[in-house]
Amino acid sequence: MILKYYIIFNYSSIVLVFMLLMLMVLKLVPTELFMPLLYIGIAILVLRIILRIYLSSYNKKLQKGG
Repeated sequence: MILKYYIIFNYSSIVLVFMLLMLMVLKLVPTELFMPLLYIGIAILVLRIILRIYLSSYNKKLQKGG
């Protein structure tokens, strides 16, 4: 069940970061918003990494039977 939600979050976060990047590349947002959008994108990617590590350790616990 957790894996299902992680997969949904994983792909949706990739799409969101790509959309933020396209907004900046195509200059559809003011240049003053570039840094906040960049920080949001980095935070999303860091959250993905943290969730991947957590899910990996969670799966190892389940496989060991604990």
